[in-house]
Amino acid sequence: MSEVVRETRTVELMSRYDQGSAADRLGLVKEVVALANSGGGEIRLGVEEHGGGRPGIVVVSGAHFDAASLRELVDRYIAPDHIEVAARFEDADRSDQQVVVIEVAPHETPPVVFSRDGKYRAEGKDVAIFQRHTVVSRRGTKAELATRADHRGWIDAAVRAERRHILQNLGLVASLPVGASLQVVRESGEVSSEPRVLLDRAVRSWRADPSKLLSRQDLLVLFLARKALTLDHLAGDLTLHSALRRRPTLWFWVDSIYPDRTRLARILIEAVGGSDRDRSDAASSIIDLSALLLSPTQHTEIVEALGSSRYKHFHDAAERGGNRQRVLARLDRLRDWKLRGESLRSSRQIELEETADELGRALLGTALSNAAANRLLGPVGFELMLRHRPALVETLTVSRAGG
Repeated sequence: MSEVVRETRTVELMSRYDQGSAADRLGLVKEVVALANSGGGEIRLGVEEHGGGRPGIVVVSGAHFDAASLRELVDRYIAPDHIEVAARFEDADRSDQQVVVIEVAPHETPPVVFSRDGKYRAEGKDVAIFQRHTVVSRRGTKAELATRADHRGWIDAAVRAERRHILQNLGLVASLPVGASLQVVRESGEVSSEPRVLLDRAVRSWRADPSKLLSRQDLLVLFLARKALTLDHLAGDLTLHSALRRRPTLWFWVDSIYPDRTRLARILIEAVGGSDRDRSDAASSIIDLSALLLSPTQHTEIVEALGSSRYKHFHDAAERGGNRQRVLARLDRLRDWKLRGESLRSSRQIELEETADELGRALLGTALSNAAANRLLGPVGFELMLRHRPALVETLTVSRAGG
């Protein structure tokens, strides 16, 4: 006795299928695309949705179900995309009929979008099964129009996939010389700048949901590729927002992006009111950037915004950050951290650069945060930023003198 099969998110049951029916063929195309967009699965023709009976279908021509014919049927509605499908036959309850099992592979880069209308004529009218430029996915046991949540899920999955691929090439990324650019040539011949792809997809996800920031791992991957990476306005905003919450690489991004005061003040105010849950580090980061890079008036406004927050970390930061000179004096002491026995302010720049890469690789290569590397990377980035921005050294010198 055959095992009873139930409809699930990955299994579609169709008790009827007529090879000569345009409606049935288009319905099959829709189900194939929905499954490919939802991780793959199978369609069983000739199996009842309720009860799992296996009456089977009449197979007029087996060629209709060979892999090439099925791919041709589906691909004409999704060109230039392509979905891998295959079919096999099983016994049905009736000896003159068969159950056809169509296996649908997950698409590598969903969503697959319909490139033409799927419609047929019935009683002198056009009946549409699906429409051009629409996207379907599998929700429960049904193929339905994709939602915003579906698109967000595809973007997140793409970012994770790119991240895994980038990690395989980090030795190359980390060793790039200044001014070089990274390009990876895939088997298809497509050329892509891998960190840029990760960042672009992260930006799209962030625009859909402002709480979707770059992860600690994402920031480290991009940090190791920083010499070859150019950040546009949105990517820079996302990177700064993310680094405020995940602090070790913060000063490197501030140095690289170096936003004007108006832009930085906006980003800090947005961070105070952000909806993400990962804001503990952001409290100190907001105060430090505000004190060092904004005007005294702007700093006062940031402190007031923090003080008005119901978030305890922000409220505590406001109390600590009210005295701007004290914040600057604390930042100046970061330069006294030791590197190979001498202070950062006395270290050669090439040593600082090499140490930054070593620390980044160490942090990325550990399952858990390396506490020592975490603590040192920030001060190293701060010292390098000061080497590139001499005017900031004057600001700290004045604070040290009590001005």
